[in-house]
Amino acid sequence: MGRRESREGSYAGRHSNTEATRPSREASVPETEVVSCLRGSCDTSTEVLETKTRSILEEFFGLADIAEAFLCITELYHPQTIQSFFENMFNAVVERSSGDRSAAGRLTSHMLEREALSVTVFMEGVSTILEVAEDLAIDIPKFWSYLAEILAPSLLSRNAPLTLLRDSSKSLPEHLVHRYIGQVLGAMVRTDPVQAEEAWKQSGLTFSEIQVSEVEQFCSEYGLLALMPPPQSPMASLKPLLNTAAESPDSPLAPVFDHITATFKDTKDKTFLRDLVAVVLEACLEGKENLVTLDQAKLTQMSGVLKPYLDAQKDREVQALYSLQALVHSLEHPNKLLHSIFDVLYEVELISEDAFIEWEESAEVGEQEGKGVALKSCTQFFQWLRTAEEDDPEAEVAADIPEAEAEADIPEEQQKEPVKFSIGEE
Repeated sequence: MGRRESREGSYAGRHSNTEATRPSREASVPETEVVSCLRGSCDTSTEVLETKTRSILEEFFGLADIAEAFLCITELYHPQTIQSFFENMFNAVVERSSGDRSAAGRLTSHMLEREALSVTVFMEGVSTILEVAEDLAIDIPKFWSYLAEILAPSLLSRNAPLTLLRDSSKSLPEHLVHRYIGQVLGAMVRTDPVQAEEAWKQSGLTFSEIQVSEVEQFCSEYGLLALMPPPQSPMASLKPLLNTAAESPDSPLAPVFDHITATFKDTKDKTFLRDLVAVVLEACLEGKENLVTLDQAKLTQMSGVLKPYLDAQKDREVQALYSLQALVHSLEHPNKLLHSIFDVLYEVELISEDAFIEWEESAEVGEQEGKGVALKSCTQFFQWLRTAEEDDPEAEVAADIPEAEAEADIPEEQQKEPVKFSIGEE
C-alpha cells in the first residue's frame, strides 16, 4: 500500500488512463511511423518534467526497481521532450550519494538498451552539461568525478559507444578534455577493469585521439594502467624504417643501421638475429593469409640489411633459417613462399650451402615446429643444391686437368727447381 500511495502521489495518477489509451494509441499509429516506447505528452512543461523526474528517481533509489522506474519515465516523456531527460536527471542526482549517481547511470543505460533514449540524444544531453562544466566545477568541486559515475554504466555496458567521450569533449578547452575523459575512464576501470578494457579495445580509440601525449603519466594519474598499450618492442619500432627502405631501390639503408646501433646492444645475440630476419622478410612480403607472395626485388635489396649481422657465419645463417621457418609456419605455409625466399638468399650469397644443409639435417629439439612442411615445400631447392656442384662445368674441367698439363700452364719463370740442401749447409 505504501508503494502504491507513493507512486500515485509522485507520478500524478500514472494509472488513470494508461490501460484505456494504450490499445487505441497503437491502433492509430500509421505503418510508416516509428513506434516509440515513450508515451508522455509532447506538451508537458519543462517544470513538470523536472519535478516528476526527480520524484521518479527518489522512489527508484529507495526501491531499486529499475523496470518500474523505466515504465514511469516512458509514461512521462515524449519523443519531443526526451532530450531534456539527461539534464533533468543530472540536476537531480549530481550532489547525492555515489550509490545514487551510479544507480541513475544504470537507469540511463537501461533506457539506451530499451531504445527509450537514443545515443544521439544521450550525447546531446552530455554535451549540454559539458558546455557549462567550468561553471559547475566552481560550485561543485568534485563535478568531474560525479559526472563520471553517472556516465560509466552506459559506457561499460556498451549501450553507448566509448567514442562518445571523444565526440562530446569537442566543446571543452584542451586542459579540461583530459580531466573529463580521465575521470570517466577511471570510473569505468574501478567499476569493472575487464569490461573497461574490452570497451576500450572495441572502441578503437587511441590516446592520441583524445589529445593525450604523455600516456604513461595520464594513465598513472587516473588509474588507467589496465588500458595502457603494451610497450612497443624495439624491433617493432624498426618496421617503419624497413618498410620505407623496401619501397624504393634508391632508399638509403643508413637510417636502418643507425636505428639498430642506437637501439640494440648485442647484435650477435640469437634472438636479435632471428627477429631482424623476420621483420626484414615481412617488409618484402605482399598479400595476406594464404595469398602471401614474395617481392624478390625487395628481398634482394633488403638482404643488404642482413649481411653485416649474419657476417658469413654459418651458425648465424642457420639461426636465420630457423627464423624463416617460424615465419612461414605462422603464415600457414603459403604455396612456394619459402622456396622463393631460399632462391633469393642463395643467389645474393646471404646464406651458404653449408648453412642450408645443416638446417635441412638438423634435428635440434625445439626447432621442429613446422619443419616437416617447410622441408617438403623446398624439396626441389635442396635437390638442385646437392647437384649444383656436380653440374658445375668449371669444377669438372678443373678436376680433369692432369698435373703435368697444369704445370705446363705455369710460366717458365715460375717453374723453378726446388732448392736442395746438404747436411751442414745453410
